[in-house]
Amino acid sequence: MDKINFYNLISAIAISIDIGESSRMMEENVVESTTNLNYAKHKFTNHTKRVCYVSTEIGKIISNDKEFLKDLYVSSALHDIGISSNITDAHTEPDFIKLHCTKGSEFCLRLNFGESISTIIKYHHENYDGTSVFNIKGNDIPLISQIIRLADIFELLYDESVPNYLQRNSINKWILENKYTIFNSDIVDVYMDLQSHDRFWWDVENVGYIDNVLKNIRPEENLMMDMKGLKSISEVLADIIDSKSNFTYRHSSNLAEIISKIANYLNFDENKKTRFIVSALLHDIGKMGVPNSILNKNGKLNPTEITIMKSHTYYTRIILSQIEGIEDITNWASNHHEKLDGSGYPIGLKGKDLSLEERILAVCDIYEALSSKRPYKKALSKDEIFNIMNPMVTNGKICGQSLDILKEVI
Repeated sequence: MDKINFYNLISAIAISIDIGESSRMMEENVVESTTNLNYAKHKFTNHTKRVCYVSTEIGKIISNDKEFLKDLYVSSALHDIGISSNITDAHTEPDFIKLHCTKGSEFCLRLNFGESISTIIKYHHENYDGTSVFNIKGNDIPLISQIIRLADIFELLYDESVPNYLQRNSINKWILENKYTIFNSDIVDVYMDLQSHDRFWWDVENVGYIDNVLKNIRPEENLMMDMKGLKSISEVLADIIDSKSNFTYRHSSNLAEIISKIANYLNFDENKKTRFIVSALLHDIGKMGVPNSILNKNGKLNPTEITIMKSHTYYTRIILSQIEGIEDITNWASNHHEKLDGSGYPIGLKGKDLSLEERILAVCDIYEALSSKRPYKKALSKDEIFNIMNPMVTNGKICGQSLDILKEVI
């Protein structure tokens, strides 16, 4: 398949955001001043899914305009994409809120999702009475931003460890008490009508476990994207991934440049070359789920930290498997830490299970990492790197043919 479903891509990005938000909030103590909600105490595993569901259900009552519902679906799915970056300048709650909104807005422009979605995401934390970080109020706030604001807070109030029927009243009470201040009263009225039906609450409870809940709210149009479009988006996602740590800055982009040279050397056709490059750009997308304290540790990792770091390949497969039609890319990207003798991770595949592309990506990933400076080591020269990698071939860890190909193009 040379084209992918755009909404499958949005789902994959949304899952990466939730994985990233869950790991980040383990380390943050963010209490939003205008709501007094403590983000650190919330479980974010299904945050984006639930916000997307609540937002879209409210939106379908307000309007049946296809463009409106598309923008609502996409922006609610991506509303926290700014959290994915390493917001090192955010030292207080207002800084954190403002920076993640601004970063998210900028990312959406770079992803070429349009000015409208970028603006919606920038203002999704604004209060109706103008008391939030950008101090705009009322209908100066985009309508979709207002809808996401209510859905976002609903999800922060929702406790996955408690049955929905034991928390309905408390959530509704909180929302009604903040009618006219945090929320647009008309949107609150729509929400109150929506939540009066039991199906809403059972969907909210099961959104993370029953695929049809989200599939049923997707826009009806079948938007498709070609490999060139996926590559452009992957280049931005690679920057987001690598920006999580100062020590891996440009790692994915550098790896993609090496892979591009190898694809040319092996005379891959344009489609296969593009797919191979995309796999390099996205091979570390699972690092969204690795806490920044581990990615930025100024020294070697301890055994527990190593185990957590290894999880990134597992999450890479989880994220990319949402996109039907890129199964080859998913395998190439997810298996870059497997070894020919079965000692790699996360599956422990052996040489007979690994394609040439997977072997090449594994070899090139090692090379790029060794050629870059890390907190615990200097950047190594080519000779130093190959002195390390040659014995890995002899010991049955990596593919000799792949290493020879790399030597030819470097």
